[in-house]
Amino acid sequence: MNTTKSSLPIVLRTEPVSRGDDKANPTGRRDALPLVISAEKMERQNREVQVVATKEAELPDQQIKAVIYGQCVGDAIGLLTEFLTKKDAKKYYKKKKLEYQHKIPDFHRSRWQIGDWTDDSDQMLLILTSLLDKQGQVCVQDFAQKMLDWKAHGFPELGDLGGMGIGATTLAVLRDKTFVTDPHKVFVTATLSIKSMKLLLKTTDLLVHNFKIFCTGIYVHVGFTYVYICKCMICQASAVAVSVCISLMLQHHPQHMETSTGSYNVGKLIKDSFDHASQCLETEEQKNLLWEYMNYTKVKDLKLAEPGKIGFTYKSMGAGFWALKQDNFRKAIQKITMEGGDADSNACVAGAMLACKLGFDAIPDTWIAGLQHKDWLEQKISRYLLLQKEMLSNFSSGYKLMKEESRVENFAVCNEKGDNKTD
Repeated sequence: MNTTKSSLPIVLRTEPVSRGDDKANPTGRRDALPLVISAEKMERQNREVQVVATKEAELPDQQIKAVIYGQCVGDAIGLLTEFLTKKDAKKYYKKKKLEYQHKIPDFHRSRWQIGDWTDDSDQMLLILTSLLDKQGQVCVQDFAQKMLDWKAHGFPELGDLGGMGIGATTLAVLRDKTFVTDPHKVFVTATLSIKSMKLLLKTTDLLVHNFKIFCTGIYVHVGFTYVYICKCMICQASAVAVSVCISLMLQHHPQHMETSTGSYNVGKLIKDSFDHASQCLETEEQKNLLWEYMNYTKVKDLKLAEPGKIGFTYKSMGAGFWALKQDNFRKAIQKITMEGGDADSNACVAGAMLACKLGFDAIPDTWIAGLQHKDWLEQKISRYLLLQKEMLSNFSSGYKLMKEESRVENFAVCNEKGDNKTD
């Protein structure tokens, strides 16, 4: 894959979606991403899009389901040690085989039911709901209204009385009276801290949205505050790295697979994800730091509970790419969780990425069985998969029609040239 900026095959326009960086306010919970693709440029810039058009609309349903469950499960397990130091995590949980019911009953954790996910997944599901309501179209105003409704009521059908875990920055944005009518402007003018990565973690579900249409030349700018509005290069890079990696895994392109085993070539996935993400950065020093965090082989080197830096964007991204190198879902998520820090966000990314690699069956049965609101979540996923199939089928039909129109147009041009020659 050619990953130079000039040859990026698909043009994406993102709109902003925000998430706070520190959970200063005790009344909030779960944020995400919108993408608009320039269809006209797709034919011209990426011939490989024919991969989509020449196949029936088919999706790796179980793998997409695994991404969503992996995020929610990682979120719920990570809550056990969120904001704890590594020392305190070890003190409270010792060497337990972590389960939801082991959650210590302090004020922070007791706000969520045992086995419930937090704001990281709530806000991702708000985006998913908006996509479903808008038939796959991204409408930031609709998402903004859903965010306000969620802040006030949570998900009432799940027994929520309000959104929990809302960060100070997100709360400030939601309080702006023009948020629903002009969310982009509000995001731009809001005072934003650049130290958090929560924006990415809550959105892994959206990273699969229309993933086939992205084809082999994915360059996904995740449209959150830190990526699109804040103009923070490292936040752009982290979001793009995780987005691209998940999308590449969903495509099962031969160049990212081991021919002998059929498993993923993790090194190639990391390299191609880095090549895309590094285009957000300017200096070699910045690119070297990104590469370093994407290639840690020991989770302790990430220093996930580092004082004053638990929300640093590369820590959550690094946790995800560290997890990608593992082959046991439980051990990987538990290891990340026991590092403390912003553990639910770290385990969110790790859970989505590793579940995408290993599949749904790799998630421990007890973590699936104990997860709250599964019936509700299953309905959302089923509707989303159906929507994806419909959109992919429509795209395939549209591409074939566009190709036929192009053939007729070319034929007419050739005839016209032939007539000119005769004259």
